[in-house]
Formats: sequence, structure tokens, C-alpha cells
Amino acid sequence: MNKPLKHITLFLFVLISGSAQNKTGFNFDHTQFRVDSSSNLIEIYYQFNTEAFVEKDSTESSIVSIKIIFDVMNMATERTVFTDTLSSKYELIELKKNLGFRDLKGVYKLFLDEGSYNISILLLREKDSYLVFKTNEPIYVKPFAFTEPQISGIQLSNSITKADSNQVSSFIKNTLEVVPNPSSSYSSEYPLFQYYSEIYNVAKKNLTLTANLISSQKKLLYSVSKAVRSVNESIVHVDQINLLKYPTDIYTFQLVLSDSVANYAYASEKQFYFYNKNYTLQHSEEIRETSAKLSSNLFSFLSGEECDEIFDKSKYIATSREKNVYNQLTTTESKRDFLEQFWQKRSEVTQEGESASYKHYMQRVDEADIKFKGIRKSGSQTERGRVYIIYGNPNRVETYPNESNLKPYEIWYFDSMEGGVIFIFGDLYGFGEYELLHSNKRGEIFDDTWQRKLYNY
Repeated sequence: MNKPLKHITLFLFVLISGSAQNKTGFNFDHTQFRVDSSSNLIEIYYQFNTEAFVEKDSTESSIVSIKIIFDVMNMATERTVFTDTLSSKYELIELKKNLGFRDLKGVYKLFLDEGSYNISILLLREKDSYLVFKTNEPIYVKPFAFTEPQISGIQLSNSITKADSNQVSSFIKNTLEVVPNPSSSYSSEYPLFQYYSEIYNVAKKNLTLTANLISSQKKLLYSVSKAVRSVNESIVHVDQINLLKYPTDIYTFQLVLSDSVANYAYASEKQFYFYNKNYTLQHSEEIRETSAKLSSNLFSFLSGEECDEIFDKSKYIATSREKNVYNQLTTTESKRDFLEQFWQKRSEVTQEGESASYKHYMQRVDEADIKFKGIRKSGSQTERGRVYIIYGNPNRVETYPNESNLKPYEIWYFDSMEGGVIFIFGDLYGFGEYELLHSNKRGEIFDDTWQRKLYNY
């Protein structure tokens, strides 16, 4: 395992604060680039608002301390391969902007060998170690070849400019300053879709590079091809597309590198969200009827706050990209459109105009609120509630409320899942809100020393 690149990432510059659905408005994205035959360079782009890090009694001269922890777990061994911590301090006056607080944007870089990983990112207020936000993202690393032509991952950007020779910025690579877009979203106010990529093994080859824009309905809306000729082994490719003529949708952007003589093609793609307030998906005739059914029954008359509540309840099945996109939405209409598309992708609409999956999911949320209600949280916000909502009822539950010298805990068994999995929950603080301590379910917390957390010292 290669060590992560140290001291590359700090909070690089301050941006005007945006309107987010939570105080952090945390967004992140990642892209892979070639390093050698056994590992890739992983770039993690992140952006968040600073309001949640400011204590209530702070003055303009107060120091705001922010800590980010990056934790990488190998999914095959279910062991942490490394943890890295970044810290930064600001005077409060630096972070204030008009009536709000500024966003911070940065990039973190590390090498990873081939394999499957889970990357956890934690934001903490450094002064008292208060956990502001936590997220997880699975990532699969497969090193790029050194023979056949290939394309790196695609980095979405808000701005790509030629870097000055004296310019200091960790966003600079290959003489360009590529400012990342961690939210993976664009809007009619900022419709210029910009991207950065690298193309490998192209020297003295006759290749064609095709850029495609594909809608969520699998329609090809844009396609442009260009010849690739170079004496260099690797080249940089940057470009942009004005999205104003396209409707609100979740799009797939695709780069295809092909050699017609050798009958070879290699593709790289990236999804992003575009909100066009003047041209929404309702303009598309092929989805008008389904859209009207679902929207009229579920989302048409929701307020912005009600949309936020529904999406918060849906977070367990939302991808990190979908969470990033929703955090950027500022109007009630855009939130309704997003929820409509979100649930359309997960279910078919019944003849009565209802989403069966939506109805079933929300029923589980309501049941979790009743079954697992705690003193400080609703039942659906607890770990037992989360597991119940995602995986359903366990086949059996073993409860241990009064074990000698142990805090209360229980074990859930799912016999037909992955050959049989367990979830172990413990009431660590006496509030009846059981925390997940251990599970052998892939992608969940694995800790074979879980019992230590239950000891009553």
C-alpha cells in the first residue's frame, strides 16, 4: 500500500456561501488518474459551509478551528489501511459574508493500489471534537494500462484557466488551474459545463475522441468527435459545453476513445445534475404523462421544507452524488423536480399514480419512528431505524438487556442476506438509542472487538 500524499490539501480558498439544506452543505467528488502499473492517483474534491463550526458565543476575533479526517478501509480485508487528518484555523471575520458564512473548497490527493475501498470523511470542530458531518463513499481502483489507449476519470470543474508561472494553488496541474465542482451540479445561472481529463498511450496513433451527452432517458443529446494525434505518450483534454438549451435532468457525460483500424474503444463517463429553471423535464413529451401522475400525487404541492423533510428521510438510499446535488438546490420547484426524478428512477408508477417503492419506503420510515424512538432522535434517525429501513425486518433478534458488567445490546440476524449476516447494536450511553457496533454485511461497520465498547468499567 502506498502512503497518501501529505501536505497537499488544506482549505485552499474561501468562496461566497451558498444556500444549503444543512449547515455544512457538504459536497464531494473524486476522480482517478494514472500513476504506475499498480496504483492510481485519487483526487478527492470537497466543499462545505463553515457556519456549523462557529460557536454561539463567538466574536469576530474568535478563532474557528476545522478538522477533516480521511479514513480509508480495504473492503476485502475490512481493515483500515490509513487515516489522515487535516487541520486549519481562521478568524471568524474571515468566514463571514453578508448575512451568511463562506464555503471552503479543497482537494485531497492520495495513492491507492488496485482494490475496493470505502472512504470515510469526517468534519469536526477541532476545539471540542464536535462531529459536524460524516459521509462514506465506496471506490474501486483499477490501474490504467501502459499499452492500449485509455482515458482517466473525468474531473468536473467550475473554472479552467491557464495558470501563471508564479501562481500558488493546489488546483494547478499540467499548467492549468482546474477549480473542481464537488457538487457535480450546474444551473441555468451557471450553465457552462467544464471538464478536465487525461488521455494515455496515444503517441503516434490515429485515434478519435468522441464526447457524448446522454439524458436520464438514455437519449443522445450531444455528440462531437475530434481526431487525436500526438507525438507525446499522454495528453491533457479539456473542453466545455453550454447547457442552456437542455432541460432539467441528471445527465451522463461520456468520453469515448476509439481506433477504427484496431477495432478498439475505451470509455470514461461521469454523471452530473443540471437545473434549468426555464426548461424542465415537463417539456419532454415522452415522460409528460408519467411525470404528471407521480408529481400530481406526491410532490406538486409540497413546500420547500416538506421537500427537505422527504429527502432527509430518503437519504439512506440516496447516492453521495444525489445528496450533493440536492444540497445545491435553492428553489421549491427545483426540489420538487429532483424528488420526482429521484423516485422515478427507483420505481414504476402504478395505475393510481402512486410510486409503490416510495410508499413502501415511507411506510418503513414510519414504522421505524415507532419501533426505535429514542430520547434525542426519531426512530428513523437511529442506527436500528436505518438498518430496518434499508434491509427490512431481521429473521430473528437476540436481546441482552442485563448481561453482567455489560451495557444492553442486541443482535439482529438476516439469514438470507449474503449467506447470513448479523448486526450488533449497543446502548452505549443509556438513552435507548442503540449504536451499530459491528456487522459482517459488506459495506457496514466491521469491528470484531465490538464487545469492548459494552464493558461497564
